[in-house]
Amino acid sequence: MGNTEVRTKLQRERAVTDDLAEWGYGDYEGLHTHEIRELRKTRGLDQAQPWDIWRDGTEGEGSESPQQVAERLDRIISKITKLQGEALAKQHRMDVVVVAHGHILRAFVKRWLGLDLESKLELMLEPGGVCGLSYAHGSIDARAVLVGMSFPGYR
Repeated sequence: MGNTEVRTKLQRERAVTDDLAEWGYGDYEGLHTHEIRELRKTRGLDQAQPWDIWRDGTEGEGSESPQQVAERLDRIISKITKLQGEALAKQHRMDVVVVAHGHILRAFVKRWLGLDLESKLELMLEPGGVCGLSYAHGSIDARAVLVGMSFPGYR
């Protein structure tokens, strides 16, 4: 698993953590979804329904279940909301930039919203894309996705 960074603007700190590393694909590394499904069928899996990483996870050395991924994402989300909660209490603004790979970032958004990874929420994130996560009504407990933005000073 590779390292990824979390930076806070207010403190100008950088933290490197494996909690945002890409999902551990194990035996499925480099395979397309249809290839994974074929492989799993040869192993006698998924007779009732097709494989879904959000529900079934991966197999083999270095693999991860959705629960394992959720646990590490929850750890980093807890750290972020603690930092931002402290800043909000002092009426400071604190931006946090999270840089990672697309699949783990889609999982991050689900966990940010308090959803199980299996939850049906189709998310797309283009390479180099940006996604804004925030809080509704200024409450650290009301995590939200920023689905639109305006240019500063534009009314």
